[in-house]
Amino acid sequence: MNQKFELSLGITVRLLAIIALLAVVSAGVSLIALQSSRSDVAALTGQVDGLSETLAQTTDLGEKTDQDQSDIALRLDGVEASIEALPQFAIADFGVLIEYLSAKVTSEAGTKRDELQGDIRDLISRYDSRLIGQSSFMTEIAPLQVRMLVSAVDTEAYFLEGIDALEKLDDELAVETTLASIKKSLIRMQAEGQYSADVIAVLQDQLNVVRPITRAALLREVRDAATSVAKARGYDYVLDSAIVIQAAQSDDVPDITEEVKGYLE
Repeated sequence: MNQKFELSLGITVRLLAIIALLAVVSAGVSLIALQSSRSDVAALTGQVDGLSETLAQTTDLGEKTDQDQSDIALRLDGVEASIEALPQFAIADFGVLIEYLSAKVTSEAGTKRDELQGDIRDLISRYDSRLIGQSSFMTEIAPLQVRMLVSAVDTEAYFLEGIDALEKLDDELAVETTLASIKKSLIRMQAEGQYSADVIAVLQDQLNVVRPITRAALLREVRDAATSVAKARGYDYVLDSAIVIQAAQSDDVPDITEEVKGYLE
């Protein structure tokens, strides 16, 4: 009786472990949608539900025969083998990696931006303290705005410069042209000393339009790097931990964020 109880308890523990693992696998599989379909996971879930029902049907674990437990153990082996056959995946924090990559490729532009932001804050403080009037404020703020835009254009350009020319998409090549045009207009404005609030606003709008494309380029760089690291470590796919809530909370899914940082250096 005790031997049967211990064996049945072991089966129960195995089943609970499979349920937990399957929940993690289900989260990853349903998101990547490139390999095992949701129907694969649904089939495994059905098998696990059947095993759970079989165990629940007998309240006295001691009433199960050796053959009953052997059959259940074989069914558990089949479910575990099916789960092991599913692709393995890791997670990485893409948001952190994009910030990391941005800091590396835009350090010079970032320094200029910080200096200009300090100048703008000083100007606003002087205006608020009534040390200068509105006319003087508008006259001094325009050149600073243009310099800020030049720095911002350089930042976006740096993002694209880090990508191999042969790997750039058509819209990224178009963005490079747009950025060059915006910067040319800004430099001409500085050279002539003629600052138009309307023109500055238009150039800012143009910059805002291209920013999503440069951010997408950064995301592609991060995704490619993370995929390379995952493949090197024997995983089939890497997912953004920001969208894998369930998986991110599981020890069964490795976080390779730090390894990807090393790859991006």
